[in-house]
Amino acid sequence: MSSLISSMKSSNIIILSGLAFCAISGALLYVVRHQTRRHYLNAAKIVKIIIYPVKSLPGIEVNEATVTKSGLKCGLFRDRSWVLVNEENRFVTQRTEESLALLRQSLHDNELWIDGPNMPTLKLTVKFNKSANDIIAFQDGSALLVINQNSINDLNERLPNETKVSHKNFRPNILITDCEAFEEDNWKYVKIRDIDFTFLKPCDRCVLTTINPDTG
Repeated sequence: MSSLISSMKSSNIIILSGLAFCAISGALLYVVRHQTRRHYLNAAKIVKIIIYPVKSLPGIEVNEATVTKSGLKCGLFRDRSWVLVNEENRFVTQRTEESLALLRQSLHDNELWIDGPNMPTLKLTVKFNKSANDIIAFQDGSALLVINQNSINDLNERLPNETKVSHKNFRPNILITDCEAFEEDNWKYVKIRDIDFTFLKPCDRCVLTTINPDTG
């Protein structure tokens, strides 16, 4: 079942489970939910929700998104459901083509528009809905990535001025604030409105984080 989350509203508080254990499997998590009552504490606030319909292109900030098992969905568009390929049918990302950072994607009803320097707008029309059993997603590790603005601020205090970073370098789906730097590293379960999440693992990062998202 999918649920809806929204950004920039006072009700969008992430509340943190006080339990100190984590689920070994989906089955165990199901049993725990029915045998143990969790006690949640206010932990953070959502400030941005971002989707990336085409993998490795800059993200699109949205006011609300539906949470599905394969990631966020806004209208007809799912997060990272499309990928660019070259003439050899190999997928292309900013890891090898840094200039993809200069493209911009935007949603227009049933069309995804892609703009870039010295190129006409590419308009991709979605004419069908994928069924629940026909889901394609190109995330590397999990369906959702969360990042804490205060963790970014802490990192920037230790970086030279010429290498300061923003959340765009890390390409998260959800940007949070109102919690201490790196506090999220110790979370096991969180709840956003009526949606329960399990934190799987920290995200191992690649060279893409070192690409300037504004200049490529």
